[in-house]
Amino acid sequence: MTVNFIMLVPILVPFIVAILLFGLKKWISNFAGEIATGAIIINIAILAAISFRVQQASTKILYGFYNATTGAEYSSPMGVQLRIDGFSSWFLIFVNIVVALLFAYEASKQRNRPDGAIYLGLLLILTAGANAVLIADDFLTLFLAWVIIGVSLIILVSYKRTIKALREGGIKAYILIGLALIFQLIAVILSYGLFGSLSFEYVKDNFALLFLSRIQDAQAVLYLIISFVIVGFGLFANVFLLNIWMPKATENAPASTQTFAFGIISGLSILSLIRVLYSLFDPGIFTSINYPLILVIIGIITAFEGVLLLFYQVIRKDKENISLTKVITFVSIVNIGLVITGISIGGIVSSTTIDSFLTANDCLGYSALQLINLAISSYLCYTSKERAMLMRDSDKLHDLRGLGRELPLTSFILVISLTSLVGILPTFGGVNLYMLVFSLFQLEQSIYAIIIIIVIILLLVSYLLVIKYLLFDKPGRGVSFSSSAMLDDLTLPNFFGLVIAIGLLILGFIPNLIANPIIENAGFIIP
Repeated sequence: MTVNFIMLVPILVPFIVAILLFGLKKWISNFAGEIATGAIIINIAILAAISFRVQQASTKILYGFYNATTGAEYSSPMGVQLRIDGFSSWFLIFVNIVVALLFAYEASKQRNRPDGAIYLGLLLILTAGANAVLIADDFLTLFLAWVIIGVSLIILVSYKRTIKALREGGIKAYILIGLALIFQLIAVILSYGLFGSLSFEYVKDNFALLFLSRIQDAQAVLYLIISFVIVGFGLFANVFLLNIWMPKATENAPASTQTFAFGIISGLSILSLIRVLYSLFDPGIFTSINYPLILVIIGIITAFEGVLLLFYQVIRKDKENISLTKVITFVSIVNIGLVITGISIGGIVSSTTIDSFLTANDCLGYSALQLINLAISSYLCYTSKERAMLMRDSDKLHDLRGLGRELPLTSFILVISLTSLVGILPTFGGVNLYMLVFSLFQLEQSIYAIIIIIVIILLLVSYLLVIKYLLFDKPGRGVSFSSSAMLDDLTLPNFFGLVIAIGLLILGFIPNLIANPIIENAGFIIP
């Protein structure tokens, strides 16, 4: 077995296990969650081995079936190409760790449910698509990976919904995810017609040859492809104006689906967007198409949109309708905007040499670390919110008043994860955003640093109002804090959540525990 074949394993293992869960659901429904968790743990072990092999390579890059850098004579127009580099190998490990935690959470929740194996199988297929996104090295394979993600997400969002909820959310998801995939497909077709190859590295490394022979006087097509790429991936990333469907579509979905939608898929779509644009349209050559600046503007507007929606949500007059689910969702959208801004600015200045210990690599690295924080914190936020809903039968802040007295551990996990998402020190998310701002100042991008500071301040105001509801307001029913309440709240999922929440605090003090490998390899984010 060669490392080239092993690259397929993170995609094949969850896919094969999902098929087994579908086919044997009558016999294995009681322990389907454990099987799914075991499959992801196997994935993590294999990814760790691949990561070790990547770090040993001189270029920190391993290819799958083809090496597209061998020369201009090889174009591989439609071949499947796989690639893992120093960044994607580590990022894959962190994503799969969060996925393993989700399956461990679902293991007890789905036990004895006849449809539990089906739901877990869909999550496994979604995981296979997510892994394929980070391994794909050509546009066609990347598109097929997003087809897997899109179809799985449509089914998960629509799964076991009432007719009313399906009409409000499921149909929107079906239409808009379908549109996203159509836009991506059109971009794939136009790119192939323009370049004669869909290999990212081949097009980038042999661009001069392709430019002279194929794309003279094709500016309109170039603009069209870039627009379709931004919209196609932007619908998954929940960027400005393209995210109005997602909060409603996922509002009543299970916590695992919400975590995937906002904590994992959004980050993957940002990385895919950057990968496609910078591989096919080198900004150093396409000087007339300043799409990196467009991405910066999109990121800033997305962040402000999220923070304004959040602020409206927490100060609305009909307080009984303030939704904790929407609060978490809007905070996630703010993070998505900040990450797009950070990565785009890092891409703009990545070719500039700055005499400082902080460079564009730090800007890229801390933006990527915030994606990891988004995945971890989303998992904690949505799962703890779901446990609170089971107790209070509502996700409205009005009904969750004084939750800390009745569910102290759940409330602690929720507050810490929300604190990390908002970017308050000393949490992992706080360190990432602080260092992102600091790196922007070092890169002489002060205006963008100030904008991010303003966003964080607005986030802080809304955050304090939410904390007031959860911890300091009197509950609607007579509940007081007691040691028995803490013991009743000490379930196995809460134990894992408590450990991870404390981990977010520890990473706030010692971020180097996971930051170094990401920052050192952050340059791979920009092809």
